[in-house]
Amino acid sequence: FPDVAPVFSALAEREIKILLASNFDDRLRTIIAGFPEFQRIEQAVISSEVGWRKPAPEFYESLIHISRLPPDTILMVGDDEQNDVLAACQAGLRALLIQRRPTAISSQPHVIHSLMQVLDHLG
Repeated sequence: FPDVAPVFSALAEREIKILLASNFDDRLRTIIAGFPEFQRIEQAVISSEVGWRKPAPEFYESLIHISRLPPDTILMVGDDEQNDVLAACQAGLRALLIQRRPTAISSQPHVIHSLMQVLDHLG
C-alpha cells in the first residue's frame, strides 16, 4: 500500500517504535526483509515464534513484553476486528481497525481507512 512508507517515515521522525504483530511463521522475516519500507520495523512478534496466535491474551502479553512499553502506550493497527482490535483492547492496548474499503462499521471512531490516519491518533 502506498501509505506505508510515508507513515513509517513520519513515525520514525517522531521516534515512535514500530513493531509488527502477526499470526504467521518465520518466513515473514524473509518477506519483510525484501521491502525497504519495512526496514523501519524494530521488532516483530510472530505467532509461530511466541507460541500463541492472536487473539490469545498470551500473544498480546508477549507483544507487551517484547516491546518493553506500557500497554496503554501501544497503538495496535489491524484489519481484523476480533483478533487485532478487541483482543488488543482487552490486553490494555489502544487499537484501530483499518478498513481500506468502507463497510457498515466504517463510521466507528476506532475505524480508519488509510494508514495516514494513524498519525491523527497519536498523542
